[in-house]
Amino acid sequence: MKRARVILIAASAFALALPGCNPDPPDPAANARLAGPPKEVADFNRPFNARVWGQSGAKQDPLSVAAQLANSAGGDWIAILPHPGDKVKWQPRFPDMMRMYINGSPAESGPNPRSISACLKAIDKSGTAISSQEMNGRTLLYFDREEETAHARVHPPQEIAGLYLTAESSGGLLQMVADFWKIDIDADTALLARRDRLAQTGKNTPIENAPRGVLAAFSSMYHMSAGPRGTGNRSTHSLSFRADERSTIQQLLPRIALYLGGDCRSTPTGWEIKPFSNESRLRSEIERRTVNTIQV
Repeated sequence: MKRARVILIAASAFALALPGCNPDPPDPAANARLAGPPKEVADFNRPFNARVWGQSGAKQDPLSVAAQLANSAGGDWIAILPHPGDKVKWQPRFPDMMRMYINGSPAESGPNPRSISACLKAIDKSGTAISSQEMNGRTLLYFDREEETAHARVHPPQEIAGLYLTAESSGGLLQMVADFWKIDIDADTALLARRDRLAQTGKNTPIENAPRGVLAAFSSMYHMSAGPRGTGNRSTHSLSFRADERSTIQQLLPRIALYLGGDCRSTPTGWEIKPFSNESRLRSEIERRTVNTIQV
């Protein structure tokens, strides 16, 4: 079975003319050279984060729920919606928030019903097929039954209805795409480093203390389950990409490259991502496609 790789290539001294993104078949003889392991692995024993849920507006579409789960558990995540789906019928269940605010976190015995693993089971039981797999230290969340997820890992779908990616680094974000679709991606190191620095700057900006609406106000009462006061179990994620429309990987890769500040082209063995040679086009594309980024 062909394994995917992300190769970080040194920046060229000359700007490249970038043709359209028409993928070549992956080279089945290529040797894997995976990106480094993630700094944090998802912890499925963590409780579902009430603050994340509240600040997201308690949205119930599959990709929003995926973002809530990812930001609660930490680690790098790729969530795939293979077919258009209805809203998730499940909602997180929290103890009485006012009682908790006054008396502190209630003692509980047995498995935590608010853990991420318990939430995944509850979502599946509610009627939304969902399954998760570990993928080289990162998490794959697939909105379908386990047997369909296993099939997709061997034969990745050529077209999907939605994609959500979140990672600590640009390399990690690309690695998940490469691993799932079993493609090689060569990425410019300087480009990724600039994108990571930009994301880190935004991440270090202090969180606004004022609650956002009534849901966030209740979430602030629930800080005991969301993490130590002042941290809110804040996610380590720096980068998030989302596509809500039906797309092929050939259509998604240029958008992901654009999100990272670059452009892509096909190569004999896969794909190459390089900096934009046309800065005015980059600015206009960023303004037009800011929907690719989300805040949870």
